[in-house]
Amino acid sequence: MTAIKRNILVQLLVIIIVGISLYINMLTIDVFHWYDKSVIQNNFIIRQSINPKEIFQAFNTRFIPGWSYALNAHFTGMGILGFRIFNLFIHILTSLAVFCFAKITLVSPHMKKNPSFKNSEAIPLIAGLLFVSHPIQTESLNLITQRFTLIAVFFYVTSLCLYAAARIKNSKPLYCLSFLTTICAMFSKEFCFTLPL
Repeated sequence: MTAIKRNILVQLLVIIIVGISLYINMLTIDVFHWYDKSVIQNNFIIRQSINPKEIFQAFNTRFIPGWSYALNAHFTGMGILGFRIFNLFIHILTSLAVFCFAKITLVSPHMKKNPSFKNSEAIPLIAGLLFVSHPIQTESLNLITQRFTLIAVFFYVTSLCLYAAARIKNSKPLYCLSFLTTICAMFSKEFCFTLPL
């Protein structure tokens, strides 16, 4: 493994460790809050089916998070711990996507020419750490129904990452993956329709 890859791996592990250490206490909260009760705890569809057609009828434009609730309930039961662990997992993945987006942006041809960004190895790490640790994230992690936002942001940022990488590498498969993640984002929460196609 090269020193550059090792450095990237260490930075990713730092983001993961910080994310887990900041939010591990939320796993001890064992109650559903506000909308969690109607959207998850008392939702018959989530409890009884993982059929995508039935989930789509129940959640429509928020199909992907709805299906994730159903799969969560199917595999881990209706206990809140499984839902919280999945939310934390998605949040950390999104933080890693923010890191990757910053990293890809800094290797774009325009940024490479800019002397201000010559020694910018720390910028992606700072971006990932800021995203994973910002206090505003506590709401989307503590309220299970905020998974709509967590998944939407994950697909949104991942789509931007893939698009930037596709532009740099002129890669049709990456363009296709970017388009696919854009569609997934749009079926997670409506604000994702702001993604440029």
